[in-house]
Amino acid sequence: MCYKLWERSWEDDAVVRDRQRRVYTDPSKVHDIGHEGEFFKVPGIHLSEPSPQRTPVLFQAGSSQRGRLFAAKHAECVFLNAMTPEETKYLVDDIRSKAKEAGRDPADILFSRGSCRSSPRPKEKHGKNSSRIWSK
Repeated sequence: MCYKLWERSWEDDAVVRDRQRRVYTDPSKVHDIGHEGEFFKVPGIHLSEPSPQRTPVLFQAGSSQRGRLFAAKHAECVFLNAMTPEETKYLVDDIRSKAKEAGRDPADILFSRGSCRSSPRPKEKHGKNSSRIWSK
């Protein structure tokens, strides 16, 4: 449904922006998508003109089986919360493999791995309870 709204509702030259005639859009170039799916019915148009790239950048966060399948089919970027280099490699390889099966170029998907850094802090700067936060 989203792809239909982004890519099919407005023709490339639908936006006129003619101030003199007070015409923003040529209505003959904006179309109902007529979507009837399992969960949604969207008979109408996308309510705003398309962005220059039409489809927004799709960023997937999460590495469940369902999330990896979504990433393989749709995402341009994937945020990974992997704890080790081995886990990172497994997830990247799995998503790229699924992307290839879905007919996509696996190299088109970018990955970002989250990390958390901490450093010890002196107690006097952070109060008496800071030791339980910053210890170990």
